[in-house]
Amino acid sequence: MKTNNPKSKPTSLAMNMNIPFMIKTKYYIGLAVLPMGLMFSAFGVLYLIMQVFGWTGTIPRSEIAVFLVVFIPSMVGLMLGGFWLGWQLNKLIARVVYGWSADKAYKAFNCSDVPVEWYKDPALAEMPAAVRQKNSAWATTRKQGKLSFVVKTGVCQWGGLMFLIMGLIPALRSEVGVQMLPLAMDALLWIVAGAIFGLLTWHLSERQFLKQQNDSEENNP
Repeated sequence: MKTNNPKSKPTSLAMNMNIPFMIKTKYYIGLAVLPMGLMFSAFGVLYLIMQVFGWTGTIPRSEIAVFLVVFIPSMVGLMLGGFWLGWQLNKLIARVVYGWSADKAYKAFNCSDVPVEWYKDPALAEMPAAVRQKNSAWATTRKQGKLSFVVKTGVCQWGGLMFLIMGLIPALRSEVGVQMLPLAMDALLWIVAGAIFGLLTWHLSERQFLKQQNDSEENNP
C-alpha cells in the first residue's frame, strides 16, 4: 500500500488486510503457504513440550496452572514466530529464486507495494486507500462484533480444534479409556485458551485496521 504521508509507517504485506482481496488467488495462496504452514507446525514443538511435562493425555488438575503459564504463552509465541519466519522466507525466495532486487523485495514485503501483475485488475493498484480499507476482509469480519468473533473463531474453531487434537483424541487412545471429569477439565481449558486466542487475534487485527484507516484519512483529507 502506498502512502503519501512521510510520518506514516508503511504497512507490511504480512499485516496488510487490504491486499488479499485484490491480488490473484495463485499469489495469495503462494504467499500464505509458508507463514501458515510454519505457524501450525509449531504444534509439533508444543507436542514435545507436553511430553516433557508428561501431558500425554488429559492434564492433571494439579498442573493446570503450569499448563496455562507455560503452554499457552509458548503456543502463542511459537505460532507468531512461525508466521514471521514464513514471511521472511517468502522475501528470501523472492530475492534468491526470482531474482528480485533488495529494493523491490523491500517495497513488496515491507511496504505492500506489490507488482502490478499480481493484481486481479491492474486498476486496483491505483485504488484509493480509503476504498481498499472499506472493502477489506477485516472490515466485513469486524461487523459481527468482538464477542461473536471470539466465540466463533477463538472458542469454537480454534479452541475446538485444539481440544480435539490435544484432549479428545489422546483420551480415546488412552489405555484407561475416556474419563469424563478430566475430559471436561480439558474442554474448559481449551475454551479459556480459545477465548484468549480470539481476543488476541481481534485486538491485533483491529489495531492494524484502525492504523490503516487513520493512514487513509491522513492521505485523503
